[in-house]
Amino acid sequence: MDDHAHRRVIIAGGSISGLVLALCLQAADIDFLVLERGEIAPQLGASVGMYPHGNNVLQQLGVYDDMAALACPLIQGTSWDDHGNMFGDSQIYDIMTQRYESNTATMTSISILLFPLPPYPSRAPLSDD
Repeated sequence: MDDHAHRRVIIAGGSISGLVLALCLQAADIDFLVLERGEIAPQLGASVGMYPHGNNVLQQLGVYDDMAALACPLIQGTSWDDHGNMFGDSQIYDIMTQRYESNTATMTSISILLFPLPPYPSRAPLSDD
């Protein structure tokens, strides 16, 4: 019998990192349990930022292009105080996109949970150690 059949991955936290890990484990047919003290991915106006280094992971999973098509690219950052006065204006997102050749974008957190991952190609990288 395969030793992996009796193993379970415990994921502490239902943040985006934990949920993406859960999706990857599910695609690899690896048993897991997500432990979260609050509600997982509550829809409270929350969004998920897609930044260049995280996009590298999405590219490795083969889903970046499809996810980026669902996201809203960020170009300019503007900050406002409690009275509606602008106190900051930056082109940082456009600069990051040019520098890293990867969009900085935002999407709803539920979009990631509903996004289908491709099947994991192999279990070869898993170790018994």
